[in-house]
Amino acid sequence: MGSRLKTLRLFPLALMTALAVLLFTSTSASATAPGESTQWANEIEGGHAAYAEGNISEARNPGTGALMQVWHGWGTGNMYIALDHGTTYLMDGLTNSSPQIVWLGHGGNDFMLFHTGTNGFIFYAFGSISYANNGARFPEVSDWQQVPNGAATPNSRSVAVTSLPNNGVFLAFRGASSQEIWGMFYNGQNGRWDLPTVTLGATSDSSPALSYSPSARILLLAYRGLDNQVNVIRQDYGSGVWYGRQILAGLSTDAQPAIAMAPNGWGQVAAREQGSNLLGLNTILESGGSYGWAHEANGLVARYGPTLVMYAYTAYLIATTANGAVLWKQSREF
Repeated sequence: MGSRLKTLRLFPLALMTALAVLLFTSTSASATAPGESTQWANEIEGGHAAYAEGNISEARNPGTGALMQVWHGWGTGNMYIALDHGTTYLMDGLTNSSPQIVWLGHGGNDFMLFHTGTNGFIFYAFGSISYANNGARFPEVSDWQQVPNGAATPNSRSVAVTSLPNNGVFLAFRGASSQEIWGMFYNGQNGRWDLPTVTLGATSDSSPALSYSPSARILLLAYRGLDNQVNVIRQDYGSGVWYGRQILAGLSTDAQPAIAMAPNGWGQVAAREQGSNLLGLNTILESGGSYGWAHEANGLVARYGPTLVMYAYTAYLIATTANGAVLWKQSREF
């Protein structure tokens, strides 16, 4: 049986009086990337602007267009979920970091959710869409299960996940007692997890980021190195071997980076710049090479490392401001 989601009915009065949609116009001299918007907009859930500790994670069913989003509540340990920017529901469980979601397409379970428990162990659940008697749609989430084989990370760290062919998922996380980055493959055909393996040479104080490039069947992992530079390494799908480490020099970061790949082998990496807290963007190729860092066009000051999502050939950047407001903008077209 799936766990019952609780409708979030009450918002703090101070927020309700201030949650109008905000647009942010360009304030920096940075040149815009191809297709980059010069405006940010509030992320709206259930008619209200969303506030989060960390960032919103989202996934879309490419067949139906259904969008599911999850986040760690601002000033709480609670986790929330919304379908198509509709009613906000409270999920079971508590966390100190941002939950994650990917599209799975596994039978009736369209989505797979992850979160780091307050004990540091990693949990997963399946998400689907259910219908009320009046025909209204709402998200349904199964009971949380612990990822096997002792998979754990510091309880303040989120995990990274990406969808793979045949309903598979790859999970990456910083070790609980070391700075090494570990990875695990979930087989969506039989529901089994592989043993965790260390990503040789990849060490970090932050959470990693993942994306899959379908054109070349390459898995890409981005992480903040111990020297605060963003690194990208690659794995051919099914090989289990990481190679081609690339240092994206020119920007130092003190937070988790983000990465998203388009179907044509192009992609974007984003990171919060150390010191200024401005967001840097970099265009990369699946096989190596990059265009160099540039600040996003608006000069937004971010509280955390950003999130990137890719829908077809368009990248979207999600960031959280100092007061917890979650904003989004289009950041690249390929």
